Amino acid sequence: MTICEGRGLYDPFLSATANDAAGNLPGVTLSYTQANTAGLYTGIHAITTDEQTADVMHRPVHPGISGGNRGNPSSPYGAAVSCNPANLKVINSDVFLPEAPDNWQAMQCIYKVPDDVTHVNLCLENISATRVGNDFGIDVLSFRQCTNGAAIGATLDRISCELGTDATVLGIPLSTQLVHFDGKLKGNNVLLNWIVNVETNVRVYEVQRAVSGGKFQTIGKVAARGGQGQPIVYDFVDRDLPLGQQFVYYRLNVVNYDGTHGFSPIVDIKIESINQLQLTLSPNPIKTGEVSQLIFDAPQAGSGTISVINLLGAIIKRQNMTINKGKNSINIDTQGLKAGVYLIKLHTGQLQEAKRLVIVD
Repeated sequence: MTICEGRGLYDPFLSATANDAAGNLPGVTLSYTQANTAGLYTGIHAITTDEQTADVMHRPVHPGISGGNRGNPSSPYGAAVSCNPANLKVINSDVFLPEAPDNWQAMQCIYKVPDDVTHVNLCLENISATRVGNDFGIDVLSFRQCTNGAAIGATLDRISCELGTDATVLGIPLSTQLVHFDGKLKGNNVLLNWIVNVETNVRVYEVQRAVSGGKFQTIGKVAARGGQGQPIVYDFVDRDLPLGQQFVYYRLNVVNYDGTHGFSPIVDIKIESINQLQLTLSPNPIKTGEVSQLIFDAPQAGSGTISVINLLGAIIKRQNMTINKGKNSINIDTQGLKAGVYLIKLHTGQLQEAKRLVIVD
């Protein structure tokens, strides 16, 4: 979600350069009432009957379609005209919307308006983490002034958005001044940390996690320590990461003693590397009857199967093993195997990987 900030509405009697110099928006999309009240859209740029009937006016006007009836507009128009980067502000780029066909969900954002900004263009874009299922719709879009704006303005470190079912809940509770929330992948774990400046009436921080297309689930809780005026640092380690995922998403559910709660911004962590077992065989090549050691790094404890496969795809040997989280090693006995090239395949839960083993006379 981005906002293009302006000190005035787009004036169709001015050039693009002149509008930019005046601080006006590069283009506008307005309702009939808004456009009529502005008093700018007269003469050759007057509101048309069709625009009045449709209750929407674009300036610059829709340029027409290129490429047939199903083509795209031949140039940007209305509020979609590119914004001067100096006036462009990213509201949020990490709101994760769980898959919910035909269900509406509220999204609320906090935007602190600079003193000299009088008008804005809002752009809401859907970027699918899986690149599947990009369709979405907007039912109602509304702006309202925060009644507790002074308190928010004093504590807001980053512009944030959140998803929720209650349109009256906006951001984390004001009893908490969250100034930092981030995480990183270290080994096969994700380390989360957050910093709170003020913490009043907060009972617990629920750490919630989701995968692409899934719902947030609570995976742990951290008791609030309470404090005011001094930064409080919290940490949480997720030691049970889901396999087969490229990203995981985290948020905090801040729960107060009175039962009220609110969510932090969402943090996305790339965990694709944990899906690799990083197999090595050493020594390799070896002579018939010698032992080669299979070494790998497992993201989770469990069980696995090792198969020795010849070039025809036939399984020559198979053995089961218990896998520890982290570094593992097991001896591959080649007794009875003829000289040739074999595939050593390890299958563990959702992961599998293979390495070639060369046996010589």
